Amino acid sequence: RNRALSLIGQFRWMWGVRGEGAELCRAVGADLVHANSQAAALALTLPGPPLPPLVWHCRDLLAAPPLIRRIAPRCAAIIAISRVVQRHLLEAAPRHARIALIYNGLGEGDLRLSREPAEVRHEFGLASETPLLISVGQLTPWKRHELCLEAAERLRAAPPDLRWWIVGEAFSEDSRYAQRLRASAPPNVSFLGYR
Repeated sequence: RNRALSLIGQFRWMWGVRGEGAELCRAVGADLVHANSQAAALALTLPGPPLPPLVWHCRDLLAAPPLIRRIAPRCAAIIAISRVVQRHLLEAAPRHARIALIYNGLGEGDLRLSREPAEVRHEFGLASETPLLISVGQLTPWKRHELCLEAAERLRAAPPDLRWWIVGEAFSEDSRYAQRLRASAPPNVSFLGYR
């Protein structure tokens, strides 16, 4: 019953996005619509008043092939953020040739430290010479954090004080995956959540 209520809520949200999107496009005279998520892209491909051409910015591998086949033909273009995402889209919708690869890039000047590394290391009791690896991202199965745990286990012996921080958290649907990761993590791995 809860799942059915959740699905009804999701459909209401999508129809709301579709209607509001059409109204906003008319009001501002939009020439293009950029859907920055799978949910927005799906909502904007629902039947309704005409919209300007749609560009879907596909950022992950969560889209199932049937969903991609529904969205892709209705898009003027699709942006994939990696070769893996691009390949996933092309495998699901091989005749859709309007898939562009545009990396989410950061230049050296785009990164600014909010705290000094020595301060953070001190907060977590790490000496400045302790080797540290950090993985940042949502804890979800398709990102394969278990490979980080495997690597951390293999690297424990050389150097013996190596530490690995995993920064990020799971959305509710991936909470069991995150629990399994925490339970199977070697002692040199710490989960820091969102920071």
